[in-house]
Amino acid sequence: MLKNIYLNNFRNYVNCKVDFDYITIIVGPNGIGKSNLIEAIYMLCVSFSYRTLKNQQLVNFNSTYSRIVAEEQKNKLEIFLDNSSKFKSNKIYKINSIKVKRSEFIGSFKAVIFSPESIEIVLGSPDKRRKFLNTILAQTDKDYLNSLFKLRKIIKQRNELLNRINIGLAKIEELDFWDDKLLEVTNTIVSKRKSIVEFIQRSVKKCYAKISQLDNKINIIYQESLIKKDTLARNRQKEIKLAQSLYGPHRDDLLFTLNGKSMINFASRGEARTLVLCLKISEIEYIKHYNFKPVLLLDDIFSELDKKRSRQLIDLFANQQTILTLTSLEDIDLKIIKKYKIINLEKIHNDRTN
Repeated sequence: MLKNIYLNNFRNYVNCKVDFDYITIIVGPNGIGKSNLIEAIYMLCVSFSYRTLKNQQLVNFNSTYSRIVAEEQKNKLEIFLDNSSKFKSNKIYKINSIKVKRSEFIGSFKAVIFSPESIEIVLGSPDKRRKFLNTILAQTDKDYLNSLFKLRKIIKQRNELLNRINIGLAKIEELDFWDDKLLEVTNTIVSKRKSIVEFIQRSVKKCYAKISQLDNKINIIYQESLIKKDTLARNRQKEIKLAQSLYGPHRDDLLFTLNGKSMINFASRGEARTLVLCLKISEIEYIKHYNFKPVLLLDDIFSELDKKRSRQLIDLFANQQTILTLTSLEDIDLKIIKKYKIINLEKIHNDRTN
């Protein structure tokens, strides 16, 4: 249960505190900062923004730092972003005012986000699907999270070595050490990904049949790029020429098929939205499997859903805390929601700079 959040110099917010109820509806016109608020909440779960890779964009342009502070049922969480250096941004993470490592901070608060950008999980590039798996597993499995951090370091070191070999400053035999490291971390990451894909597959099949009410066969296939060491051996020259690690969990993908056809090529917008909704429901179920109830964050999603999908989503409200944004209250049938709190961002008095 998220009690409140305080934003200081975050995006368009200079000083703003918002208190939450079990169901909180945040309403306001486009551009007022609804998505910025949802973005800040989600950062408390995964430590990064789901909207930008540039930390500088998270700091109000009149400041050199930003703070996100929130109280949930057990802990006080804080992210401090120092943007004073011209060369790099620095993030500081705190739990109950004590500075912690990023790996300790991630997953201390859990949430599932559903936004218009979520359709990219189905229709976007492979990195969107890897990110989908990574964010769920990172919140629930510290072993996976640490393996993911190891993978990124290994790929960085390996790519630097490939480049040195390419320009004649290192020997090809030096790759053996990093190949073994890559294979070791690959086994851990892939096994955990395959396990969660099996869970998601079972959940999605039931959900998709319920929403579509059609006899459609949906399938999720985990596509692994690195099967064994021979793959690396056969492709060494290609990797050296490009100075890039072309095989490993950082290149894996998910294939969604509907009645045997790839959804990225053949699915309608409605079919893709139905799948995304089911994926988000499976994400909630998976986190609950670890005895946590994630906060459900819905960012301006109801304007894109028909009544059937909207009702399916509203049915989730009774099971966990929900925070949703709307441009207009007409986008949702308030009569079928039992109890809720409405926050009109236009009426919040804060020192916001547009």
